[in-house]
Amino acid sequence: MRPANHRPGPTASAPLNIKTRLAVCAGVCLLAPAVILSRLFFLQTIRHDELSAKASSEFIGTTQKLKVRGKISDRNGAVLAQSLPTYFCSAMKNEVKKTDALLAVLSKELELEPSALRKKWESAKKYVAVKTDLDPETFARLRQRLEKEKLADGVRLDSSYSRYYPNENMARDLLGDVDKESRGKSGLELVLNDSLSGELPRARVLKDRSGGVIENQEVQTPADEPADVTLTLDSRVQHIAESALDKAISDTRAAGGFALVQDPYTGDILASASRPSQPGQAQPFQWTYEPGSTFKLITISSALESRIISPEDKFDCENGQWNFFSKPINDDEKEGVLTVSEILVRSSNIGSAKIALKLGMDKFYSYVRSYGFGSRTTISFPGESKGLLKQQAGAKPLDLAINAFGYGVAVTGVQLAGAYSALANGGQLMEPRLVAKITAADGTLIDETKPAPVRRVITEQTAATVRGMLQRVVTEGTGLKAQIRGYSVAGKTGTAKKIEQNGKYSKDKFVASFCGFVPASRPKYTIVVAISEPKGVIYGGQVAAPAFAQIARNLLSMNAVSPDIAVEPQHDKTAPAPQQPAPKTPQAATAAPDAKKQKPQAAQTPARTAAKEHSSET
Repeated sequence: MRPANHRPGPTASAPLNIKTRLAVCAGVCLLAPAVILSRLFFLQTIRHDELSAKASSEFIGTTQKLKVRGKISDRNGAVLAQSLPTYFCSAMKNEVKKTDALLAVLSKELELEPSALRKKWESAKKYVAVKTDLDPETFARLRQRLEKEKLADGVRLDSSYSRYYPNENMARDLLGDVDKESRGKSGLELVLNDSLSGELPRARVLKDRSGGVIENQEVQTPADEPADVTLTLDSRVQHIAESALDKAISDTRAAGGFALVQDPYTGDILASASRPSQPGQAQPFQWTYEPGSTFKLITISSALESRIISPEDKFDCENGQWNFFSKPINDDEKEGVLTVSEILVRSSNIGSAKIALKLGMDKFYSYVRSYGFGSRTTISFPGESKGLLKQQAGAKPLDLAINAFGYGVAVTGVQLAGAYSALANGGQLMEPRLVAKITAADGTLIDETKPAPVRRVITEQTAATVRGMLQRVVTEGTGLKAQIRGYSVAGKTGTAKKIEQNGKYSKDKFVASFCGFVPASRPKYTIVVAISEPKGVIYGGQVAAPAFAQIARNLLSMNAVSPDIAVEPQHDKTAPAPQQPAPKTPQAATAAPDAKKQKPQAAQTPARTAAKEHSSET
């Protein structure tokens, strides 16, 4: 047995166990540094380029101090829209060292109420937009004082470009608007955005942690120069059109309307006015409406061109009421037998319907499309409508009859102007033109839009015949108030009931219009005027024709166009036309022939509804 106090002595394996433990401990201690070193190796070698670029992006970036946009000018070089520098002041609160002193200076120099400025300062977390739209003098004076009193820390005095329209609201329906980033938002600003957009050079800068610029480095990218755009508009003509439109709307307490002036030989849009005026809301392009009696010219010229009729052919106008397929077609006056010319002068719906039926479905719709109806123009104005034209395959004789006098078909003002311009220039349909040219900042021509004939619609002989008929409308018929002393005028009146939301004709809302050209012997201007919802007097001959005459008279005077007819000193042909009764209230099968119903949005006129409500222009 072993003694109680016996202790076992060291064995041979003891040194080995100690060494193993030390090795394990050493390995554990070195494991973390090894992982860190391997990670550092990976980051420094394998991902060096990627991480370096990422780190640089936090402190080195590009900044574009100003964004510029090209000018829009009229045909004579008058600026309609341009970008001008604007200045603004802001501050980073955490960088400002002398808050009270700074606020005192900002309040005085920027003419800000001290308590309001302090409240704004205290309510902001970090960034304070002190004031925008500073004039250059205030901007320079503030910068100088801040530097002088050593208060510039944390204050940002910056500049940018803002869009400026020198004539305020003139032509804004066409010009449109831009957004906060100076990008086209509506109207021509949107259509021409790619040409008008431009950027000044981008600079490579070093930024601090908060994003502030510490140092400007070399220029990284060159400037992208914007182009300037010249329109076919004439500011003088635009002013004349807007003034006449405003007067007509005011005189008749109307809801709105439009006026369009076109050069019949080039297709140039010289003026386009809309009321109410909203940027990018151009009614001559976007508003579709039934043209009513102004469309009778299309029917009659097409039949004349087809040699189906002659000006002296006679049609029985059924004493003012004609039942066609159990649907009555009415005239406002009880007309008997009329010649083709008289049908136009007296604005007979029945006569027009009979002419269209004689022309036939195929030829009628072929000519209507040839005149440009049912198609958008190449201007591609935002929201431009192609109108509403009955599909020939589904058309019936009743559709043809009511389409003949402008019912069941919807058009835009620019389409109607184009058709009348074709009659004025001898039968050639011209593509409407709004953009004349695009040039670089140094004047170098980039693109030019030249007058573009679309097609010949009718012969010069037919056009001349129709022009003579239109002159009689003004001298003998419903367009007496479109007369201009010393000048021949050709045109047609229109009065139409508007369509309500339920698809039925309104009983008390009308559109009064007049479309024509002057001088009739050698036309220089095609003018369309449409007044929406006039109160009291509602006829085109009394509401729109005077506005047409005002526009035409001023244009002829402005351009010193020589008179083309002898002046009769004591014979005033501009005497007011006799007051006539309002178009009959639509009932089961009656309406106003010239009662041109207008739809502010996409045309939704049911052809069958139109057949129920028509009578003749007065």
